[in-house]
Amino acid sequence: MLGYRLQADKPVTIVDLRTGEARFTLPGGLTAGNVLVHQNGTQLQWYDMTTGEQTATADGVDGDLGAVSQDGSRAVTINLRGVWVVSPESTRFVALPAGRWEVDALSGDNLFLIRYLGNSGSYQIRLLHVASINRVKDQTTL
Repeated sequence: MLGYRLQADKPVTIVDLRTGEARFTLPGGLTAGNVLVHQNGTQLQWYDMTTGEQTATADGVDGDLGAVSQDGSRAVTINLRGVWVVSPESTRFVALPAGRWEVDALSGDNLFLIRYLGNSGSYQIRLLHVASINRVKDQTTL
């Protein structure tokens, strides 16, 4: 099987490579391995990309989908107030200092964030250890 989409935010079509036929289409979202996470308003939806089945949901999500963990079990949303690390079973929140932030990656318990510095194009990579959720630490080397 092969999954493809025409743009990063567009639906994913899964094709059977033996027959060349499209098997199913999943909504746009972020992928990790065989998992796709889609945001539908305040709900996150997890899909198995091998079957097309929705496997889990998380309701009441705030912010925009920014990243998915490497195994697809958790997602990160972000807005002006902070970041949420969300799984179907739990949600963790951390407030961020004022500024322009983006989510880079979630690897294990390490959440990598980008903090832009003014309008110069400069930025910092910041590391948040999800298990401790107490503050964002400066990280000069990764």
